[in-house]
Amino acid sequence: MPVRRFRGHTRGITSTAIVSKGRNLLSAARDGTVRLWDVPSESQIRMMGSANGNNVPVLAISVGEGSLQADGTAADEAGTDPREVDTEDKLVFAALQDGTFEAFDLRTKLSVFRSQAQPARGKSVLQAIAYAPTADLVATGSTNGIVAVYDTRALATPLTTFKRNTASVEDLTFVPLDASSFATDAGALGGARDGSGIGLAVATEDGLPYVAGVRPEGPGVRAELVGPDCEAVRAVCVVQTQEPEVWTAADDGAVRRYRVR
Repeated sequence: MPVRRFRGHTRGITSTAIVSKGRNLLSAARDGTVRLWDVPSESQIRMMGSANGNNVPVLAISVGEGSLQADGTAADEAGTDPREVDTEDKLVFAALQDGTFEAFDLRTKLSVFRSQAQPARGKSVLQAIAYAPTADLVATGSTNGIVAVYDTRALATPLTTFKRNTASVEDLTFVPLDASSFATDAGALGGARDGSGIGLAVATEDGLPYVAGVRPEGPGVRAELVGPDCEAVRAVCVVQTQEPEVWTAADDGAVRRYRVR
C-alpha cells in the first residue's frame, strides 16, 4: 500500500522530483502543470502552469539549486507557504511537448525563462531534460534524436546540438568524466585530467544508450552502454557512491549498472 497519495493532476503524470526528502516534492503532467506538494499532509502547495498559462503538456522536469533573471517584468511574488522546505534557492526546468523548455523559480513560483522552438524537420517534442547546477548546464533530448546543451547563464542559444540517429531520446543525465572514465572502451575520447570533464548519459528508444562527452572536448561518443537487445531504454540516472555509476532501465524489464571508472 502507498504511504502517501497526491491528487490534483487532470492528465497523466510524466515526471516527479524530490525537493526536500520527506517534506516537498514536485510532479509534472500532460495537463501542462508543475505542482509542488507537501508530503506530510498530502496536499498541494502551489501549481505552476506552463507556457504563460497555455498549459502545454510537460513531459519531463529537472530540479536543482540556482537562480535566473526573469524575462521582462515579473508579477509580484506569491510568498512562501509555511509548508515549503528548501525551495528558496531552486530552479525547475521543464521539457514541453511543443519543443520548448521552460524554467521556473521555485521560490517565487514564476516562469523566468522559456526557449524558442529549434528549427527541425518534422515535429520536435522535448522528451527529456537534465540540469547540472554546478556546471551551469542544462540539456534537452527530443523525440527526433536531437540533444541540445545550454549554458544556464546564456540560455537563448545552445552551446552545442548533436544526434546519432532519429531514435527518440527517452531520458538523459549529466555524468562526471575524467581521463580514466570508460578508459577501456574502444575509441574512447581523452578526458580532462583535472576531473573537470562532464558528459551526458543518454537513454534512447532504439535500445542503444550511450555516454557522450560534452566538456571539454565534446560532443562525441565516449562509451556505449551495452546490454539491451534493441529494447527501448526509458530511464537513466547517475548514482554517486565511492565512484559514479550509471544505471538504466529498459523495456526488457532489466535494470543495469555501469561503472564509470
